[in-house]
Amino acid sequence: KKKKKKKTRLDKKDTRLVSFDQDQDVEFGKGVLRQEKKEKRREEEKKEELRQHKKQVKDDLKNEYKRLRQDMKETVVEKKKRKSAFDEMREKYVSKKNMSKKA
Repeated sequence: KKKKKKKTRLDKKDTRLVSFDQDQDVEFGKGVLRQEKKEKRREEEKKEELRQHKKQVKDDLKNEYKRLRQDMKETVVEKKKRKSAFDEMREKYVSKKNMSKKA
């Protein structure tokens, strides 16, 4: 059975170097990692907000389109109703005329 190698302090700590604006090389400590995590999270949140915004705009457009289609259908139905009412009146008029001709 192999003995597990104990992790030393150095192994636990991330020793990559990061340079700041002051051109100082600072050891990668917990503060820097936290900062990176915060920035990553902010970027993710921005992306998510953008995604939500796009979805909202898309949904709004879809709803507007549906509403317009519905309006068009309703106007077509109304026109048909008007036309049929007009046809009925004309038929009555024509039938009255025919009655008077027969009499």
